[in-house]
Amino acid sequence: MRKFSSAVILIAGIMWGVIGLFVRELRKAGFSSVQISSLRWIVSAIIVLVIVLIKDAKKLKIDIKDVWLFAFVGIFSSLAMSTFYFMSMELTSVAVSDVLMYTSPVWVMLFSAVFLKERITFGKAVCVVIAFVGCIFVCG
Repeated sequence: MRKFSSAVILIAGIMWGVIGLFVRELRKAGFSSVQISSLRWIVSAIIVLVIVLIKDAKKLKIDIKDVWLFAFVGIFSSLAMSTFYFMSMELTSVAVSDVLMYTSPVWVMLFSAVFLKERITFGKAVCVVIAFVGCIFVCG
């Protein structure tokens, strides 16, 4: 299982690294950022659904009270994030888009504090500052 997990992490990193190539080619084919993002999430959802159905279909069961959270995370967070990411690639460059993407820990911490009433601890604040400083260093 450990080798499988490492392989999946490696594949995810490779796929993240080449996403700009796919976006550029899909854009040349006439796809908009919203269409590219939707395609990405539909294909991903199908793949995950098939894997979960094969491994353990019981894991698809959720509490009805949690539907709003899944819908929010799925639609707003994931779909909107990738749509804006692809739009930024169109308007700037892949490099600038990636730097902007790495500001996401700031937004996750702030939204978690506001919507999930999570505390902003010293450790979380330090991690966010480090992430933001890293973005500043990359930008020069």
